[in-house]
Amino acid sequence: MKKSVKILIVVLCVIIVGLVSFIVWDKLINIKKDDEHVNTINIEEKFVSNRADNSVNNADENNNAKSTNQTGIANEANGTEIKKTAEYAKEYIKIIDDFKSECPDFKCDLIYFNNDSIPDLVIDSGAISLYMYENGTVYTLMDKESYATGGCKYYDYYEKKGVISNFGTSLAGLICGENFYILNSKKELEHTFSYSTRGADLGEDEKMKEQVENELNQYGGYKYKGQKITKDEFERRLKEYGIEFSIDELWNTKSSIKKALAGTKTPSELKQQLEK
Repeated sequence: MKKSVKILIVVLCVIIVGLVSFIVWDKLINIKKDDEHVNTINIEEKFVSNRADNSVNNADENNNAKSTNQTGIANEANGTEIKKTAEYAKEYIKIIDDFKSECPDFKCDLIYFNNDSIPDLVIDSGAISLYMYENGTVYTLMDKESYATGGCKYYDYYEKKGVISNFGTSLAGLICGENFYILNSKKELEHTFSYSTRGADLGEDEKMKEQVENELNQYGGYKYKGQKITKDEFERRLKEYGIEFSIDELWNTKSSIKKALAGTKTPSELKQQLEK
């Protein structure tokens, strides 16, 4: 065999071995890359999964924190309301105890005189006293107001309207009238409305008739803050306070929201109610 042919065969063998080696090496590299890619995907998937788990955990923690916070706020609000209730109850109990030291025989009650959620204290000791609690302060609206004052026969209140009325007579019932006291911004009862008119039958006594007429001409009629007004205007102004005015056979106003201002419970009964 010629020398040139041998050389050619050797060269071909080297080339073949090189190609085979290159193919094998390329496959190994691709397999490694695929493994790395798979690992990378697994790591990313794991990372995403962990992020999702962490998000859920964080959301749960936030919700729990929010729920705890809301519970705390609710408890705080309830605690404040309980504290307010305890405050007015404590003040009312003091007033009841003070009355017991002066007048052992009286009746009392809780009413809703003004338009809030805290009841007001009325004490009926042969005279009427009325107390209102607001923002840590007790206001004395009526202090032992006698039934005899101005011929007053009884007191009424208009529930949640902040209005007190008293009905009375003069000249042995020949003149009847009513006064309305409105709770003002100073936490005082202001004499705002009044009316007076004929009461009992005058009969044949001409002298008494003349006296009644003179009395009514001078002091009677319908009044707003001391000034005479017409009956229509009187009714209109009262309606602004939620009071429908009409006179019944006893010369007294009718109203579904008007109630007697009087005590119905003993001091011990009311104290037990306040201490609950």
